[in-house]
Amino acid sequence: MDKCFYMLRNKIVYALLIVLVGVFSACSIMEDDRTDCPEECHIRFKYDYNMKFANAFANEVKQVALYIFDDKGHFVKFQTDEGKALKADDYYMSLNVAPGKYHLVAWAGLDGESFNAETLTPGVSTLTNLKVALQHINGESNKDLHPLWHGEVSEITVTGQYQEQIVSLVKDTHRVRVMLQNINGVSVDNAAFRFEITDDNSLINYDNSLIPNGRLTYYPYITGQNTVGDIQSVTTVYAEMHTSRLIAGSQSRLRIIKAEDSSVVIDIPLTAYLMLTEMEGHKEDMSAQEYLDRQDEYSLVFFLDDNLSWLKIQIIINGWTVRFNSSEL
Repeated sequence: MDKCFYMLRNKIVYALLIVLVGVFSACSIMEDDRTDCPEECHIRFKYDYNMKFANAFANEVKQVALYIFDDKGHFVKFQTDEGKALKADDYYMSLNVAPGKYHLVAWAGLDGESFNAETLTPGVSTLTNLKVALQHINGESNKDLHPLWHGEVSEITVTGQYQEQIVSLVKDTHRVRVMLQNINGVSVDNAAFRFEITDDNSLINYDNSLIPNGRLTYYPYITGQNTVGDIQSVTTVYAEMHTSRLIAGSQSRLRIIKAEDSSVVIDIPLTAYLMLTEMEGHKEDMSAQEYLDRQDEYSLVFFLDDNLSWLKIQIIINGWTVRFNSSEL
């Protein structure tokens, strides 16, 4: 009888071990249903709001910060990750908060040099205190800015059970490359020109809207000459500027000025001209603001005559040739 008892007990223990192993391994083998897993809320970040419509988070984002507010808008805590962890295929950030309703704001790319966020105090600071500022000197910036992204979830209910929340990111920095080419193939000297972009976009609110903060002037972080063509080479001038978020309908302007006498060669409304590509073939299914948010690099080619004056016949924007007549200008 004792032998039978021990055999029965061993079978029961073995069966229990099988059940426990199944329970604790379910999280690793069941990707679609994790509701029974002893885990918390996982925040996953996605950056597919680009012109490739592909998730580039792992390839481009090097640092991400998550600001957590309660349902009254009061600051709760701050969490951040950076480096190799973000490149993992299954990367997530655990939302370490008690069950309840929260408002999440994500900023990716805060490096403390290009952009800074205001320091918040738990229980005291509110959503309206969360602002990100571009660092500049006396209203001027000539930096190759660190890329910046924004994401927001206005309401999430943390249940205490396993759950996932995706935070979609929007890129807030834009690289603008300007090229000047003589229509007759004569070499152009980059020292003959000054380049600048002006806009009021140095202060960004928690919801990614712009806060008026005074006009800022962006100058090139690099200029130079580029020779192209095999049979008949042409030497062109290029300048690259890096700006904060561009907004459709803003007063942003691109100016090119002769260094010799400060006469203006080109003075155009920047965002209005960027729309001339008809959103690069997406005019019917994309708003102007969506295009500006998705496209983070712009290339504009202007043609000059022998007097270094702008030939207002055509320009090339991101490879799209735009031709003008006098009434359009």
